[in-house]
Amino acid sequence: MTKRDELVCDFCSRPGVAFAYPCEDGVTLVVVGGRSAHVATSYGGWAACAECAPIVDVGDPGRLALHVVRRGSVPRRFWAAAKDSLATLYVTLLPLLGKPEPVNGDWAAGDGMTVQIVEED
Repeated sequence: MTKRDELVCDFCSRPGVAFAYPCEDGVTLVVVGGRSAHVATSYGGWAACAECAPIVDVGDPGRLALHVVRRGSVPRRFWAAAKDSLATLYVTLLPLLGKPEPVNGDWAAGDGMTVQIVEED
């Protein structure tokens, strides 16, 4: 079990998780950007902070991507590309997330994602 304060949001990577969204294991997510593609497999639920959760609930991939990019550590000159890549990922992911469950106290975090980067020659 992991203490709630030790967890980070799976969307914006900020500490402090408020909700957990169940998700099936083995979901494949593909993000294409530039000359490479990131192929990720998701394991377990997704954790969201109090700021990301309402946007996840609305189900708007573009809005969530913009929010995440603005809150994250992406340099401003890369915001457009990062937003487009994340929006592509969220188009696939958001419909697969279950009903959010509040995280109080301890929570068994999922195994996260494995990511493979495939580059063009």
